Amino acid sequence: MPAVIHNIEIKRQDNDPTKPLVFEHTSSAGGDQGELTSDDPVRVKSGEKVRWTSKLGNFAVLFEDEAPFNGNAVAVTGGKNETSSARVAKRLGGTPRVFEYAATVWEGPTATMVDPLMEISDSGGGT
Repeated sequence: MPAVIHNIEIKRQDNDPTKPLVFEHTSSAGGDQGELTSDDPVRVKSGEKVRWTSKLGNFAVLFEDEAPFNGNAVAVTGGKNETSSARVAKRLGGTPRVFEYAATVWEGPTATMVDPLMEISDSGGGT
């Protein structure tokens, strides 16, 4: 069975340039979470992939302490209209864990940030 892929587009709420940044979450398994604002968790499982993209500009996703991916990487970056991908690798022994992070997007000379959460769970699998 192929890994579930979570696509997260960093965009403006309601596509309105005067509104704050949000994450638009869609999943290859369904269960889309829609627009997520600060402190809303993106729920994924170990073994699943997370892909970020932004049409607004270059972006960086920086985790506070550690990231739920292999190795010591704590940041995922991408250029405008590029997709950056990472597979959730941490195994948590069945206990969900929240990873705090922030995403910054450079729109012209201005950088803007949104800081939702990522909740990782081993329960129910992934691949």
